[in-house]
Amino acid sequence: MPRRQGPYTVVRKVLSLAYELDIPPFESGKGIHPVISFSHLSRYRIHEDPFKRVPLSLGPVEYCNSDSDNEWKLERIVDHKTKPDGTTKYLVRWKGYGLKWDLWKTMK
Repeated sequence: MPRRQGPYTVVRKVLSLAYELDIPPFESGKGIHPVISFSHLSRYRIHEDPFKRVPLSLGPVEYCNSDSDNEWKLERIVDHKTKPDGTTKYLVRWKGYGLKWDLWKTMK
């Protein structure tokens, strides 16, 4: 896991030393808890890149079941696991995004 991730928006102050962050679902499913100690936070500073590098894509941001432009296109099912209660989760890969954006999804 990288030393810093984000930027994330602070939703609210939970305790005197803890804050709740607005973490996207595709990252919270990877073990990032939304409540974090202030000692792990740092201010995000926007700065101009002197090397004019192109930032990476932020990944899939929206999912819906309609035929709109915002729908993620499924590339393939990478893995699956069935829990003792019978529910099955599938690790899906989205078309145009790498394994960093794979998500565990439960089919309804």
